[in-house]
Amino acid sequence: MAKPVCIKCETFMRVRKVGVALEERIPTGAVNETGDALYGPYKLWAGDLLACPTCGAEVVAAFGMYAIAEHYEEQYARTVAGYAEKGMLYVAYDRPRAHP
Repeated sequence: MAKPVCIKCETFMRVRKVGVALEERIPTGAVNETGDALYGPYKLWAGDLLACPTCGAEVVAAFGMYAIAEHYEEQYARTVAGYAEKGMLYVAYDRPRAHP
């Protein structure tokens, strides 16, 4: 596996946590009262949390070939909740969102 690099620090990132989950979210087609797109669950991926030892920037990488769960599956919500309870759940959106 290629090692992720922090471009800012020119340093290889290091593994911080193994076996975290990343919930991929996609637009639902609906918008809220301010016109921002609403997002819903899509797929759950297993990966590793890596961090730059210099600046602390983090990424989730080293995903498997297939998602570990998809939104339509019966166990999806239970699986997501299990990772969240352990502090090992991260979320990614289909496109960049404005941060408050």
